[in-house]
Amino acid sequence: MLMRMLPKEKRVVVSMIGRFAWCALPALVLLAGCSKPQAPTTQQTQAAPFTTPQSPAEEVGEVELSDAVVHILEGAHRNGALIYRGNCAPERRIAERYPLREPVKLEPMADALGEISRRYPELKWREGGDGVRVLDSSVVGGLLKVRLKEFTVIEDREPEAALAALWRTPEVISYMAGHDVRFARHGTGTRVRRKHAVVVVHMRNATVEEIVERIVASYPAAQSVAGGHKVWLYRECRSGAETLVEVKVL
Repeated sequence: MLMRMLPKEKRVVVSMIGRFAWCALPALVLLAGCSKPQAPTTQQTQAAPFTTPQSPAEEVGEVELSDAVVHILEGAHRNGALIYRGNCAPERRIAERYPLREPVKLEPMADALGEISRRYPELKWREGGDGVRVLDSSVVGGLLKVRLKEFTVIEDREPEAALAALWRTPEVISYMAGHDVRFARHGTGTRVRRKHAVVVVHMRNATVEEIVERIVASYPAAQSVAGGHKVWLYRECRSGAETLVEVKVL
């Protein structure tokens, strides 16, 4: 419409400008493409730290000794105890000293415990009327040898509540003070979960170890923390002149 309104001479000029623009457009596009920075065809990247691929052996996890022993004894339908040494860790904690690489053999019981003894010769095990005992030959266990003239507890809570009463006896307090023995953090203490049938333990002239055995055995299997099979643990470590210990039901 605009072209019709212009004089003939001006229409010729406009027409020539339009043709020039259409002809110049490919060249402009080509120039724009040439001036645009090209992305490098290859890009060198540095591997992020701590991402080195691991071999299959390095990817295998580890299991704590106490977890393995509990599963072994549960599979064999046996009660038991685990008495061994740990490593002192920061904040008055005890860390695992005898880790087991996965997969851990869990049955039959004799083969599974024998495999642990072959891995760590200081760990011996025996089977008796009171259950299975896994014992570290390097453990001192002075607290377990303390003898009490008399001990009585009546408790309807978890086994830890009965154990807490044992730690408050004069003989235990005196021994711990005189031998620089302290409980590891979170190693003991009363964890009230639910009420149980009343448990009564009364013993005379018995060691701490014998009393712990009686306390754990006094709880019905159906109410035990271990889910039907009762296993308890004593673990210790020495840091300078101080000995850290923990006693708990697994």
